[in-house]
Amino acid sequence: MSLCRSGIVILALVALSTVTSCKTAVESCIYDPINSNVRNFPVLKHHKVTGLNIAKGTFKGLLEFTPPGYNTKDTSRQYPLIIYFHGRDARGNGDSSDLCKILWDGITGTGSSLPPLIEGNGFPEEVKSAGKLYSFIVLSPQFAQYDYPSNFPSVDEVDAFVDYAVKSYNVDPSRVYMTGMSTGANMVVEYAASKKSFGKIAAVSTASLCDSMMIHTNILKDINPKNLAVNGHGVWFMHCVQDERCSVEIPRQWFAALKQQGGEGSRFTEFDDNNPDRDMRCARFEHNTWYRMYDSNFRVDGLNLYEWFLLFSSGPGKRSVFGRPE
Repeated sequence: MSLCRSGIVILALVALSTVTSCKTAVESCIYDPINSNVRNFPVLKHHKVTGLNIAKGTFKGLLEFTPPGYNTKDTSRQYPLIIYFHGRDARGNGDSSDLCKILWDGITGTGSSLPPLIEGNGFPEEVKSAGKLYSFIVLSPQFAQYDYPSNFPSVDEVDAFVDYAVKSYNVDPSRVYMTGMSTGANMVVEYAASKKSFGKIAAVSTASLCDSMMIHTNILKDINPKNLAVNGHGVWFMHCVQDERCSVEIPRQWFAALKQQGGEGSRFTEFDDNNPDRDMRCARFEHNTWYRMYDSNFRVDGLNLYEWFLLFSSGPGKRSVFGRPE
């Protein structure tokens, strides 16, 4: 595999490099070359990483965001990690062109999903928790197939990505967090509610979850709220009452069962078009809750998503812990 810079193959490095992915130096995602709009990103803050073969090709590329000052060689400094899974419309083959779909996914004009929010300077460079400042690495892998409930990245495949991320970046293994919107939310909750995630992630969030707790495939694969509680993972569910694509009863059932089992620190935020508080209404369409989830100005009990994440920590072979003192 060659190492690429702006689409030019640097032949001199081929023989010396064992790189299995390709990054371009000047990266952009242009949705409409004529009209400047929210979907045009002429200079990316993300890096496009292509040529991957994670989980036997399930994830062939990703968008990579690293904080200012991040140095791969400086392994003495470790960063919390957020793994973001996109929605159905962002499916692709992980090449340079298809990765742009992750940035265009879920943009409504009134808000966006996490990767375009990063591009629009809406992502906090530093987050304070217990008197300490943290900066997040954010990885957004792309997958090509999604046919609920059986043909989309499995728990094992998501687990393979978590292993790849922790090994490939300067990640604090006690602070690995996972989030997703719509189809991505389904992947997140299934992984978090499986035994595979024990000790590997600390907390998760779901925007507009469609994955039914009692669906046959979840029962067969031992994916359930009991595992969530045993794992100790915090979960922040967000959903719109008027969502016609995915019933609000889906996250209600997950949350009720989780709280019955324990679920310390977990949350469920419902949005309702009839709420007098405009901040608690749905967006331009009722399936959209990610516009609030990733907005650092949106807080519940004084905490936004990133501050809430940092309340949780875990570690290899250890269940997640809520509010562990520094």
